[in-house]
Amino acid sequence: MFNNDGSLTGSLDGGAGNLTLMGDEVNFTGTISGNGSLTLQAATSTQAIRIGGTDSGNTNTLDLTSAEISLLQDGFTSILITGAITLAGDVTFSAPVTLVNRLGSITHTGGNITGSDNATITLQAEQDITTGDITNNSRDITLQSFTGAIATGNLNSSGIIDGGNISILASTQITTKQINSSGSFGRGGNVFIDPSGDIQVSWINAQGGTIGGTIDITTGSSFRATDTFTGASGLNTSISSFGSNSGGSITIRHGGNGIIPFNVGDASINGTAGAITSSNFAIAPVQSFLFTEVVGDIQIISVDPNLTSSAIIPADNSVADPINPPFNAVDFTYSLTESPLALVNEHKQPLRSPISLGLVQLELILTNTYQQYLGSDRNSSTATLAEIQETLKNIEEQTGVKPALIYAYFASEGYQYQTTQSSAEALSSSFNQSAQPTDELELILVTSTEAPISYRVDAATRKVVKPVARKFRRELQSRSKISQHNYLEPAQQLYNWLVAPLKADLEEQEIENLVFIMDEKLRSLPLAALHDGEDFIIEEYSIGLMPSVSLLVNTDYVNIQASPALVMGAKEFPAPLSRLPSVEIELSTIYQLRGGILALDNKFTIHGLTEQQRQQAFRIVHLGTHAKFKSGSPDKSFIHFYDQPLRLNREAIQGLGLNNLPVELLVLSACETALGNLEAELGFAGSAYQAGVKSVLASLWDVNDTRTVGLMARLYDELAKVPIKAEALRQAQLAMLNGEVYIEDNQLFYSPQQSGIPLDPEQKISKEDLSHPHYWSSFTLIGSPW
Repeated sequence: MFNNDGSLTGSLDGGAGNLTLMGDEVNFTGTISGNGSLTLQAATSTQAIRIGGTDSGNTNTLDLTSAEISLLQDGFTSILITGAITLAGDVTFSAPVTLVNRLGSITHTGGNITGSDNATITLQAEQDITTGDITNNSRDITLQSFTGAIATGNLNSSGIIDGGNISILASTQITTKQINSSGSFGRGGNVFIDPSGDIQVSWINAQGGTIGGTIDITTGSSFRATDTFTGASGLNTSISSFGSNSGGSITIRHGGNGIIPFNVGDASINGTAGAITSSNFAIAPVQSFLFTEVVGDIQIISVDPNLTSSAIIPADNSVADPINPPFNAVDFTYSLTESPLALVNEHKQPLRSPISLGLVQLELILTNTYQQYLGSDRNSSTATLAEIQETLKNIEEQTGVKPALIYAYFASEGYQYQTTQSSAEALSSSFNQSAQPTDELELILVTSTEAPISYRVDAATRKVVKPVARKFRRELQSRSKISQHNYLEPAQQLYNWLVAPLKADLEEQEIENLVFIMDEKLRSLPLAALHDGEDFIIEEYSIGLMPSVSLLVNTDYVNIQASPALVMGAKEFPAPLSRLPSVEIELSTIYQLRGGILALDNKFTIHGLTEQQRQQAFRIVHLGTHAKFKSGSPDKSFIHFYDQPLRLNREAIQGLGLNNLPVELLVLSACETALGNLEAELGFAGSAYQAGVKSVLASLWDVNDTRTVGLMARLYDELAKVPIKAEALRQAQLAMLNGEVYIEDNQLFYSPQQSGIPLDPEQKISKEDLSHPHYWSSFTLIGSPW
């Protein structure tokens, strides 16, 4: 750190650690390198930062000249430059870079930004963002203004193979030139544009050699694409998602409201200069659409021609159940008297309003909460609504399972989604504040195609929900309560708060997999034991817990039905950890079912795991050992290997190398979480992200290891039969619920098709029923459930 001016004349290598250069003026002539993160910022918060060009000679400015930026070497995991930023000349970044002004604007006096190697380019500002051209071939470009406007030159993420995604989010208006996310021989990148005011672009090219990118545009006012290029169809084109195999969908939501038409062939007010094309559909000039128009996978959304004022009145969605409190439907739409944008109608047109910016804000807040606790400096771009829905759509197409996300969080009392341009900030502020007992439960349902839907559960305040959640966990956690069914009352109450308000929508859309993204005190709920009064939730849906979509390590689907496993564990541990006498039986059974590598006791070491992964990179890693998520920092939590504990801080757990492939499923079969503790919740729900793996299967409380063998054996048996991990867990839990997994004559039976597994002779268990949810509901799939 340099209090005033500073100079670095030699090379500086930060090694594997994080590197921060802070000063009101820092000059360097040697290279800056490292394998961690790099932060550049002024020592004084009011000091201006000038990026690019030559040194201004101004003592009130931290100059990061083009020459100095070029000295930043490849290898950094991320680069963060934060402050009052002005872009003054051409600069090139070779690592993921984020430019942030948390208080004001990012301004531009000259020059362009270019990305190379593995760079992603992200600009975030509280107020306006102004840039020249931004070029980042095959990688993502993200611009986000929280309260202002965005004006840029050309945005180019095109690539010889795939194109990168381009996301532009602003509170007011967006003006850009050419937007090119095309992929010559692969996929086109997705394009997402979402302000409340006007949008003006030259043209948008998301074409792909194989698959076109998705184009998703939302404005509460007018959209104009003022120029054309020659598209793959041969037409003079303003917007294209053409792909040789398939084209991406094109959705344009505008504020014409049946008064101002959308004109294809005239971009003077609201429309495009040229054609709009996908692979199989096109809208060619000259055509004018006063109302919503759908041509195949091209949607121009305004209002329905048959809309009447009565259509905007939300239906009464109350549930006829004495336990269930009243809740109000809010379908992310504008009031007829307050805005000319899209209105609710009984057909539920998809993605009708610009709530997507608010959803991005919610994703950003959730993501930052986890990253701050976990000490992560990983540069995770915030998932947009279009990207979330594209992920859900891809999962559905590849697995045949239709998923949905349910965001469940507490919002300030009296807050409702507004119809003004500040709705996104209102959503953000309602969530990002000190917790109040009167905060009310809000649910947001996101599916692959339909508009996000929000429900306010008025009676479910923090003060009311907290003791019910605590009782639910307590009644299930204690083995002494197995003969009782006191968990059923809170199980039904929580179901009525978290699921019942959305039930009609889930049934209408034929949802099969529910993924919960939860607020504090909800992340440690044993979701599998939620009950509707007749059945457990797993009798209808597979379940998963996700920290945020933005924190998924990878959204690509990989089938692991035939994947072998690295199976490791130990029986003996130092005090006060208990002995795990059935671990050897558990690991041997899994090894017989999956094949791979089996390592027990003194072979179960940190070095052994990293070496095995280096040699083969298993997609499934199973650890039969003590793992504890505790209160306090991540250093307090651990996974215990045979010879030592591994602390769950970022450096230690990523040193295992589980993120190299990455691992599809990490199973911690003897896990325990400090229930109801915020820090333990964050560690538990963020475990997949922290480990760099796609999915973690872990337990909320310590289940006797002998009884756990039955669930684990059935899990791996089912994993070979079903397409997604959450369904394999569901089938294993159902098998226990239905009495197919039990102990008799000191043998464990886990499947009607398999003979019993002999248990340790010292246990002498004559008969035991394992159908109570104590034995199976604590196991939770974290991260990607697919």
